[in-house]
Amino acid sequence: MTFPTEQRNWSHTGYVVLLALFMLVVMVTIGALVKTASPQNGDVTHKKPRRTKVKRVRIGGTEIIKKKAGIKKAEESSRSCLDALLCRPAKPEVPIVLPAPPFGIDLQEPTSSEITIFWSAPSETPVPVDAYKIYKRFHMPPQPPDWSKVDKLGADVLEYRIRKLTPERKYVFGVASVSGKTESAIVESELVSLKKDPVRPGAPCELECVNRTSNSITLSWKPPRKGGYSRIHTYYLMMKDLEDGAHWALVATLQAFDRFMDYRVTGLKDLHAYRFRVTAENAVGIGPSAETVTLETTQLEPGKADLTIENFVTNK
Repeated sequence: MTFPTEQRNWSHTGYVVLLALFMLVVMVTIGALVKTASPQNGDVTHKKPRRTKVKRVRIGGTEIIKKKAGIKKAEESSRSCLDALLCRPAKPEVPIVLPAPPFGIDLQEPTSSEITIFWSAPSETPVPVDAYKIYKRFHMPPQPPDWSKVDKLGADVLEYRIRKLTPERKYVFGVASVSGKTESAIVESELVSLKKDPVRPGAPCELECVNRTSNSITLSWKPPRKGGYSRIHTYYLMMKDLEDGAHWALVATLQAFDRFMDYRVTGLKDLHAYRFRVTAENAVGIGPSAETVTLETTQLEPGKADLTIENFVTNK
């Protein structure tokens, strides 16, 4: 049995169309399956990365960027695990042993800007002493300032001259034992006040004549207003005869027993002119003199002998 030619050609074209439709359905199905099998969060290749919120903080002129507290717990957990794997167990702590402190702190030979400090080495110490550190600080109540390091000395040195101090300031000094990198407690000295260095005294004050006779003149004076930071221990009284052209001569050397000194110079001529000087001496030396104006003895009264009276010192 044979078919017409037109019918046979149409049947071939129908097969081609059916095959094309089948291929289209297969491709659509495969695309749907691929999209379904991808991650739920979408295609990471095309999705923009999530930005971490930051906070800018300025400290000391430097800008520091800090992340906000919204960090994912998963990241913290993974980081802690990584740290736990990389970190080694901590070594056990070794107790620190300090050397014993020195003792017997003593201060000697103070001046306006220097002082000598002495101390004794500890008799027993858990670790050997390698050196000593010297400290100082001002006395400023109620809250004393921090210690200031002066110097570091060898273990065989037990005295030190501290220099470049401030006059008329109160100080406290200290010494500490040193062993390697450890240091004992600081042992303090007593409070010391530095005075100015002594100098020569000034001239005596208020030198004046308190009495005159035909053969004597009595003088009085007071200590200098500036004692030179040292006790006045001696006065020197000098006299000059203005009419005989004599030079200055020492009349008396007097110990400074009191603040008010009197002295009577005798053996003078009547109606004669004299001048007097008084100087003071302390531990440093003799200071400038105080000088009187010209003084004259009185006239000898007729019928009275010119008696000579011994010199004396009156301490009121």
